[in-house]
Amino acid sequence: MNDGLSLDALIDALFCLPLKNRDAVKLITRALSFGDFIVTPDFGSPSHLKYFYDPPKSLHVVDIAVTTLNGTIASTDIRLRLTPSDN
Repeated sequence: MNDGLSLDALIDALFCLPLKNRDAVKLITRALSFGDFIVTPDFGSPSHLKYFYDPPKSLHVVDIAVTTLNGTIASTDIRLRLTPSDN
């Protein structure tokens, strides 16, 4: 995690755990919101998460992207690195 990983890899890892889909999605959303990770590229503001469902119109999320004023950034193009600790 110190070297970073793609949002896509985090999504795949959490969806493989014995968690409900909605709980995994909440963890991913929190990871992007709470500042524990340095996110590249910097989305700026405003931006919001776009959820992709399988099948469409279900509540089973299979991927997440970020929508900004400049377009949509796929999970494969988003890198996460742990924020350095103060120690």
